[in-house]
Amino acid sequence: MDLKFPAEASENDVANGFNQAYCYAEGVRFCTSATAAEALAMFLPESTSSVVQILNAASIDASKVKGLVGLCHDVDSIAGGLSTKLPSRYATACSTCKDVAAKYGEYKPIYGWANEGCPLAATGAAWCVAFLTTQVRGNVYLGAPYQACRPAVLDLWKSYGSNVGIAGIVLTAISIVLMFFACHIRKKPDMDHHDGYHSAP
Repeated sequence: MDLKFPAEASENDVANGFNQAYCYAEGVRFCTSATAAEALAMFLPESTSSVVQILNAASIDASKVKGLVGLCHDVDSIAGGLSTKLPSRYATACSTCKDVAAKYGEYKPIYGWANEGCPLAATGAAWCVAFLTTQVRGNVYLGAPYQACRPAVLDLWKSYGSNVGIAGIVLTAISIVLMFFACHIRKKPDMDHHDGYHSAP
């Protein structure tokens, strides 16, 4: 289904909510239950190889499932200031993951749906990392998880095309997905206000 974005103005709000939920879910996974190497590939894609070499030299196995939070703990436990040998963005990633793991663990069940219906792509990963580390939302569509996931979501509901308008398909389909998310999340109504998240101009 080839459909221009947004089908209706309100789809921008839907995309915004989808992106946040998706990124929190992926963030929790990479921060707590992925291998350290996978987590580094998401948060430090340009430095992964060099960081893994430094970790190996310090007898830290990046292939073990520990998430970035576990890796950061292991690095901090080694005397001699191993963290000072790592890229500056490493400290930011560690701080981000500790915050994400503490605040957004309830988003993790979303990963099951995301991995099956819309696996994280490189562009989406970059959008999520920027959002999680800077607390600023980028474009709600271009390069965002919603752009990649929108066709998969709409495909679930394309059989309704003869009964409702195209815009109705979009908003109904996404609403159902977000309702599914809501079943797994106790999201605070004013989370954006209290957590200080802002949209990019």
